[in-house]
Amino acid sequence: MRACLQRNDGKPVCAPTLIDSGAPGIELVNHHADNGWTEGTAARLTFGGSADTEAMGVRFTVGRRMQASRFNAVADPRVEGMRIRSGLLTYFAYDVLYDADRGTIAIRARPAYQDGVIAVGGSHAD
Repeated sequence: MRACLQRNDGKPVCAPTLIDSGAPGIELVNHHADNGWTEGTAARLTFGGSADTEAMGVRFTVGRRMQASRFNAVADPRVEGMRIRSGLLTYFAYDVLYDADRGTIAIRARPAYQDGVIAVGGSHAD
């Protein structure tokens, strides 16, 4: 799936995205991220390749253990082009259903919790 990763005060980075890397933390692969991705930075990951504030996605704070939101920019020569690996982040805000036969996924917002990742956009208020 295509998604966009964006700090609240920065430009979006949109790329093919793996939403289930099985690892805690977010990796921006083959992109030279600047130093603005420090612990405590407010950010969002939006689905569908749109960084629009109305796009469905998740709002999170970089570096929070309970959000599994540690951030790393990594180089991976096995990967062609840029990629986003969102780790477990999406699962804190959404139930994710896979239909392998049709090659589709569906997401349904989960209830917000204190200091947690928050579902945003679509029919959800920011």
